[in-house]
Amino acid sequence: MGYLSRMQAAAIHLIPVPLSGAGIEQLSHEAIEAAHALDFFVAERAKSARSFLRLARHPLPASAVEVVQMPREDLRSFFRNLLPAVLQGRGLGVLSEAGVPCVADPGAELVALAHEQNIEVRPYPGPNSLILALMASGMNAQSFTFHGYLPSKKDPLRQKLAQLAAEWKKNHIPQAFMETPYRNHQVFDAIRNHVAGTTALCVASKLGNPDQLIRRRLVSEWTDEDCTKHFDMPSIFILGQ
Repeated sequence: MGYLSRMQAAAIHLIPVPLSGAGIEQLSHEAIEAAHALDFFVAERAKSARSFLRLARHPLPASAVEVVQMPREDLRSFFRNLLPAVLQGRGLGVLSEAGVPCVADPGAELVALAHEQNIEVRPYPGPNSLILALMASGMNAQSFTFHGYLPSKKDPLRQKLAQLAAEWKKNHIPQAFMETPYRNHQVFDAIRNHVAGTTALCVASKLGNPDQLIRRRLVSEWTDEDCTKHFDMPSIFILGQ
């Protein structure tokens, strides 16, 4: 079990995975050791989780590692049913699709339930695209607001962007959100059409990859060519100044 004692293993272990397209070198030694010490995991997609475990060179054969996939509905009941095994001494690893678990990612409700049951929760260091984007934005991140994913439909998206721009104008707190890669072009169109041109926009794409792309411009300065270079890539958008 490596450096994890049996007492430590009987916990909820929040294990980061590399950002999309990045390598295992993004992870801390501590996170990899924790993954190696466990044989019970929960993930949004079991296939992705098993790919990560292979990448991390988990010491057990795949048949000896249990990976449970989260359902689309009734997550609370699903998570509650996982806790008896932990209470009986079995460690449970929570794996994200990319980056750290429970931040704009399923799993937070499992952690809340664990606290209710006095089950230890152990987070491990790893890559976080939001923090990397804020670091590279040049915006004052003493305070910021992260909105996760914005509405996908046109009118609610426009309304939400107007709300974010108004919040920035009122409080001067950077407003950050993420988007599914194939929808980046729609988000750029909405920002350029409905957010004041004097607002700064930083877009950070494929963070942690050799070909990562980070640009900051005033909204009015973003050209079609600039926007196109960020299409179809996992991205963080930050409005501010």
